[in-house]
Amino acid sequence: MSYHHSVVTAVLDPVCEVVQPVIEGRDATLMCRMVYDWRSRDRQSTSIIPPIMVVSLSWDGMPGTTVRSTANPTKFRGTVETNTTIEVTSEMNPSYNCTIWFNFSQPPNAFNYRYAVNPVSSTCVTQPTTVLSKFINYHTVVH
Repeated sequence: MSYHHSVVTAVLDPVCEVVQPVIEGRDATLMCRMVYDWRSRDRQSTSIIPPIMVVSLSWDGMPGTTVRSTANPTKFRGTVETNTTIEVTSEMNPSYNCTIWFNFSQPPNAFNYRYAVNPVSSTCVTQPTTVLSKFINYHTVVH
């Protein structure tokens, strides 16, 4: 007999931002960090083996920014983070999307039940950022 078990994921407090300040002529850093919870409906049961869950996080359209980790089956909260450097080319730095996604696979030795293939994802977006001039005069002369 084959039983189907569900897994629920939730992304908590995603942080996607351009590290400040963004200065003309200098590269800027994008930071993306997401905390996630996951649990199986039957996780209290010692006879149910949790699925293998791979968590991936990347900046959309930016090759080389993907980080992947396998969720620890004994801990139901995890954090994943990726950073990248971008070239600042205008007076306004546009927004960027960062996406986390979860892929589940069948654990070994789980013969009596199956997990459905059901990828889950979530995206957060940076706010557009004004680029500061590198020639800002920080001293004010008072007459």
